Amino acid sequence: MPPYPALALLTRVSKRVLPFLEESVRRLEIREILDFGPVLLPPRTALSVRRPSRELSPQGRRHEKLAFCGFALSLLDDESCRKLFSRVCAETAHTLFFDFKMPERNLEWPSVLLFSLLRHSASRGLPEKAGGMEGVLYRERKRFSVLSRHTLFGGAFCGILVSNAAGVSNQRQTPGLPFSE
Repeated sequence: MPPYPALALLTRVSKRVLPFLEESVRRLEIREILDFGPVLLPPRTALSVRRPSRELSPQGRRHEKLAFCGFALSLLDDESCRKLFSRVCAETAHTLFFDFKMPERNLEWPSVLLFSLLRHSASRGLPEKAGGMEGVLYRERKRFSVLSRHTLFGGAFCGILVSNAAGVSNQRQTPGLPFSE
């Protein structure tokens, strides 16, 4: 986990994703939001958000649930991400990933540089995963199908709503290849 000042700032930044989360809940007719973290949504929200229990919940109401993963791709190591992805796909039909974004256009560089100290502190100085959030989701395309994308703070952060594939096994990936079959 990042040091407390960085964690407090990440929590405040994650509050900005709430309108996008509310819109996703309305559009997908979601009844329950599970906050998988590691950075949790602010506690005082109009939405009904709960932390998932340690045990997997029954598969029956999977289509009524949406998972929120705040800064999971920046803060978790690869093995923890794989476990999170498996659990999210087993319990929910949709996931909203919210994390730092790599700059794609020249206009995004000022905001990315503005938040670079927070990014460095949050990741504890570890290098960013190849391709950033979009790269991770591309490599996991058998698990996730991107439904919509929303950038915040001038392109420094991104929320990506995905549809989760049910029953996808936890495959190991070979570097350089999309998937090992």
